[in-house]
Amino acid sequence: MNDLGRDLELRLVRYFTVVAEHQHFGRAAADLHVAQPALSRQIQRLEKYLGTRLLDRTSQGTRLTPAGRTFLPRAQALLQAARGPKWPCASKPGASASPSVTSKTW
Repeated sequence: MNDLGRDLELRLVRYFTVVAEHQHFGRAAADLHVAQPALSRQIQRLEKYLGTRLLDRTSQGTRLTPAGRTFLPRAQALLQAARGPKWPCASKPGASASPSVTSKTW
């Protein structure tokens, strides 16, 4: 078993997507409100879990590896799916965000 256990942590997936968006660990860490060394360690955990490098770290910043470019849209889809569906009625003015329950006399 790897160091993440059997389940992939969504937090690490989110960290990866933010680093990929900023292409810089320092800016991503600031955006996520975490220390840069901690963010770097978490990305390394994700890479170890997946068995591949996702990011190339350079003095000019960070860029996605081919594996990172493949994983990014999947990571974004995973995060979107984890957010769950939105209630269609919640977008209508005056509509309740949750379904109502009607009581019946039995």
